[in-house]
Amino acid sequence: MTTHDNPNGPCSCGAWHKPDAPAQTTIYGQCPIRHPDCPCTTQTSLAAPGPLLEIGIAAKLLAYEKGFGSEDSQAMSVMRIALMHQELSEMLEAVRMPGEPMSKKVPSITLEAEELADLFLRLAQYAAIRGIDIDRAVSLKHEYNKSRPFKHGKKF
Repeated sequence: MTTHDNPNGPCSCGAWHKPDAPAQTTIYGQCPIRHPDCPCTTQTSLAAPGPLLEIGIAAKLLAYEKGFGSEDSQAMSVMRIALMHQELSEMLEAVRMPGEPMSKKVPSITLEAEELADLFLRLAQYAAIRGIDIDRAVSLKHEYNKSRPFKHGKKF
């Protein structure tokens, strides 16, 4: 059974298929599986996703598999931003602990690294759900930052 066999499930490209609604715009335009019955196959293909967006798509699909869905609404966006803030706060708490505590969930990494990974996964998932080409955005923003003056012209 493919994900396309379930009319209420997500396509592997991240589109959400509902029985009485057209497919939402996909992240990179076209379903990679390209089943004939997939509404994504009729959309214009864009550039293939970069590695950051690939991680976001995988995180989005895993969230769906674990029961969290991939609804894209303003309320859900606000909730996802709040969850990113929570991961930052958890990372801050990890840094404030004496020594370098190890993760209890993933014993081979520090707690700080675990929380940073959680934050990154939430960021990448957010980009995938919102249809943001995060690889391009990061690259363009980095190039812009290279042109900025020392300390951006501020004292500190």
